[in-house]
Amino acid sequence: MCQAAICGDGFIQAMVETCDDNGESKLCDKDCSAAKCGDGLVNMAAGEVCDDGNMVDTDACLGTCVAAKCGDGKVQAGVEDCDDGNVNPNDGCSARCARRVAAACLNNPKWTAVTCTTTKWMWSSDKAQAITLADANTKKLLWSGCSHAPYADTCSLDGKGWVSTMEYVMAGCNATWYHLGGEYTGNCGGHDGDKVRRLALTQNDCYDY
Repeated sequence: MCQAAICGDGFIQAMVETCDDNGESKLCDKDCSAAKCGDGLVNMAAGEVCDDGNMVDTDACLGTCVAAKCGDGKVQAGVEDCDDGNVNPNDGCSARCARRVAAACLNNPKWTAVTCTTTKWMWSSDKAQAITLADANTKKLLWSGCSHAPYADTCSLDGKGWVSTMEYVMAGCNATWYHLGGEYTGNCGGHDGDKVRRLALTQNDCYDY
C-alpha cells in the first residue's frame, strides 16, 4: 500500500515486531511484542489487571498480574503481617491480614499458662451441654483440677493451654459435672469441695469471667 509500517497496522514488520493484531490482544501487547506477565505492559485482553515488570509476589502486583489483596496467600511486604489464603478472622491471621498474637490469653491477668500434664481430671461443669473437650472449651465449661490425687489444678491432658488465675471449689459434682478424656470419661462422683480452675485449650480461647 506504499504506507510506512507501524505497530497496529495488522502486518508483522520483520526484525521489528513479534506480533501485530491491529492492537492489543490476548497474545499481543499494544507495542507489538508477545504478551507476557512481567513485561511491564498491562494487557487487559490477556486478563492482566496490573503488570509492574517483575514476577515478585510480595508487592502490589502478583506474579500472575493480578492485584495483591488480603486472602490471596501472598504476604504483601510492608502492608500485611500475614496472609493464610483466606479472610477467616478466627485462625490467627485476621480478615485484614493482621496477625493475632494470643490476644485473649497473653498478658491477661486472669489467665496463666498450663504448667504440667495430667492423665485425667479434666471436667465439663455441665454434662447436659458438653461431654467432649472441644465442646466444653467452646462453651466455656472446661475445668482442670482434683484434690484426690497428686495433680495440680494447673494441668491439662497435653500440658498445653491456659488456666484461670482464680481458683474455685467444685460444687454439684453428682448433678452436673462430667469427667472428660484421659484415664476416665464419665459421670462425676465424690468430688465436691475439690479445687478447680477454668481451662482454655488454645491461646485464643481465654475469656472474661
